[in-house]
Amino acid sequence: MQLLPDISFLLPPLYLFNFENVLNGLPSNDNPTQPTAVAGGMFLSADLEHDGQAQNNLAALLDSGATSTLVSERVAINLGIDPNLDAPDFTVPVGGAGSIRFDVPGFIIDSLNVDTEGGTFTLENVPVVVLDLPNPANPANTLPALIGTNLFNDR
Repeated sequence: MQLLPDISFLLPPLYLFNFENVLNGLPSNDNPTQPTAVAGGMFLSADLEHDGQAQNNLAALLDSGATSTLVSERVAINLGIDPNLDAPDFTVPVGGAGSIRFDVPGFIIDSLNVDTEGGTFTLENVPVVVLDLPNPANPANTLPALIGTNLFNDR
């Protein structure tokens, strides 16, 4: 695991109040307009494989608050999945950071591996959601992958 900080590592956390929630009668403090980034994030080196295509050593954000594992559109395409043309294996609503998107495509990839001390952590038939998110370590770029808590059920 590696901490990849950005400029926010030197500044206090930035919280962007969601005025739209107030106008719609929703709690204002439950859902900011974007995630609060304090210091980049904790990243794992992950290897993904699907239909003989591989993406190795991806900097994947470990997010204990995410219930799903995500990959960017670019990573999905490099794995042989076109999220706009291929029929998804499933769809999910994705909410948080000020909005909700319905019917976000999800696919089952062949494997996901994270190198760990004492061995590897390898999973097969891994559900991933294809969604571009800003990278907290470099907000001008897209996050390649996000490891969510769905991978740690029963472990």
